[in-house]
Amino acid sequence: MDITGLQPSKAHVEPGAEYLARLPGRDHGSAWYDPVAKHHVGADEPYARSVASKERDAWARRHNWSIARPEWPGMYYPGSCELYLYADASKGYSLDGLLKALSKGPSPIVPANCDRVAIDGRAPFVTPGEKAKAEAKLARNVQRKATAPRGPNTTVEYRLPLSGMRRRRPKAAMPVDAHARIGTLLKGVLTDMRARAGVYKRVDAVRSELDDWVQCEHDRAAMPDEVFFDLYYGENSAGGTSKAGEQHIEDLRLAQSILMQHYPDCAPLRDLVGKIDLAVISLEKLR
Repeated sequence: MDITGLQPSKAHVEPGAEYLARLPGRDHGSAWYDPVAKHHVGADEPYARSVASKERDAWARRHNWSIARPEWPGMYYPGSCELYLYADASKGYSLDGLLKALSKGPSPIVPANCDRVAIDGRAPFVTPGEKAKAEAKLARNVQRKATAPRGPNTTVEYRLPLSGMRRRRPKAAMPVDAHARIGTLLKGVLTDMRARAGVYKRVDAVRSELDDWVQCEHDRAAMPDEVFFDLYYGENSAGGTSKAGEQHIEDLRLAQSILMQHYPDCAPLRDLVGKIDLAVISLEKLR
């Protein structure tokens, strides 16, 4: 923001409201506004191994948009993800000024060059204010009469990277090979269902949630980067069709079964199972 003058925005950047107008393979996207040119710019930071350059170039030509990769590594997982900027070229907007400005940017802050804070990356970070508030609440509760014992807790809190948003996940760790199996099943459906938003959006939401969970459940010793990057992302979307079939329904049901084998019954799990149910219903309507 300091270097480019761009401002964060909640605007829809892609051309048109149709789901197919979305930049292919977009991941960790964000929207920005150029107050001088009065124009919106999209930022996209997919994992390096999942970028389908030919498909993205074809998308840019089809919509008359420009897409470029700055020299500056990016904001989300620099080094493993790649930063791309894209904007509507039909309105005369050029990305050259932003690329030039970012080329002079300092190195992004990553664990390798930051030794100020050392925390368990899988646990939520608690600020001093939050800690003081929790201690005060605990002190008040100690003074109250104990309530009836509660049942076993089947979920645990975690915090999303960058946004800091707090979520809950099952209090269990599914093996990496089970995550890989589910990822393969989901990516197979996503590859063929890009043109079917009712299926694609729900399955995409499931894989996004599981991508967060697996990072909380396993460290790099159990799950090296080269394994993690291929678990839930990197499907070949270039050959996507609207074709539906019994195999996709069977694959989603199998993914459901694996999830229910490894996670306890809880609200976060039921939410994923429900999304898969809705995706299956959409698939059944195509038959």
